[in-house]
Amino acid sequence: MRGLPASKCCCFLLLLFLCNAGFSQSLKQEKMELLHFLVGEWIGTSKIYENGVVTKQCAARYPAEYKDGQLIVWRNEESRFFFGSTDEGGFQEYGEKLIDGEWVRTFEDTFTNTQ
Repeated sequence: MRGLPASKCCCFLLLLFLCNAGFSQSLKQEKMELLHFLVGEWIGTSKIYENGVVTKQCAARYPAEYKDGQLIVWRNEESRFFFGSTDEGGFQEYGEKLIDGEWVRTFEDTFTNTQ
């Protein structure tokens, strides 16, 4: 009879572990679903701003991470990019640069899914 409480304890710990693993997987799936709007074959126009005027239209690739509910790309400590969905089902990216201690928008991209 002494072995019964120990086996109950082991079963409880196993159940707790499995629930935690299931919750963790569910949380990861939820986070990935928030990025679903980025799946597709995208075309669009990039605009580079200097002093509020469009100076270039070009494209680039950067690694990104999901943080605090936003997809944020830090090109360096003084340059960052934000990604979000549009009302039309596309997505928008804009970049900011740290100038004299203030974040200033430097470009904006709006994409439409062609798939």
